[in-house]
Amino acid sequence: MFVGCMSAQNGRGSLTGTVSDPNGAAVAEAPIQVKNKATGAIARITSKSDGSYTLAGLAPGTYEYSIVMPCCAYKKVAQEILVEADKTEQLNIELADTVNGTTLGDDPGRLADIMRKRARVLPQPASRNAAGAPDLSGV
Repeated sequence: MFVGCMSAQNGRGSLTGTVSDPNGAAVAEAPIQVKNKATGAIARITSKSDGSYTLAGLAPGTYEYSIVMPCCAYKKVAQEILVEADKTEQLNIELADTVNGTTLGDDPGRLADIMRKRARVLPQPASRNAAGAPDLSGV
């Protein structure tokens, strides 16, 4: 019985939550990124149609959590979160409107949707060059 319990614990943690707009409506396809501050490892995902997301299999540590919408409809989200081994952390995000780059009467959700369709979120981290910087030559 003890062996079965130990095999269920893999030492990895998870991060789950929802992304919503300032009115509380779900934001689909929000580009979420977490970067392990100690190792530099990056994990990316986009929120589902109901605004939910789950990043599983994260090594324990402190992560830089960010959402950068592909246009100016919402302010950038950036914060740190601690992921612990064998635990699931909950982080719900409410995006904030920004007026920079938009005009009065623009619908931030519509602008974000248009820009999201134009943007390309890489499904995996970009390869690195010899200096350790992202190699974007093949993008």
